[in-house]
Amino acid sequence: LFAEKAFKIASQNLKRLADDMETLRKNVNQGLKDLETGFQTPAGKKYVQTFQSKLLDPVKNQVIVIEHVAENLIQAKTQYESVFDEYKQLNNSIK
Repeated sequence: LFAEKAFKIASQNLKRLADDMETLRKNVNQGLKDLETGFQTPAGKKYVQTFQSKLLDPVKNQVIVIEHVAENLIQAKTQYESVFDEYKQLNNSIK
């Protein structure tokens, strides 16, 4: 059934996106740590703090939201399972 597949595919794609974004965040964070060694000034520390709060924290929050939506799609698919089954039965009985 199309709707069942759509739930599953959307959830899988969102999980993959969350994984990719988390990998990106970790890579950028490591790059920032590497740069931080050369930024041992008050301005450098402020730069690193700003980078953390304006880029890395929002990316982390996006990952949390995407994972939540993916999990909700899995739960929704499970909750609608009976509806999908009844639709299949009804559709088969009409044929």
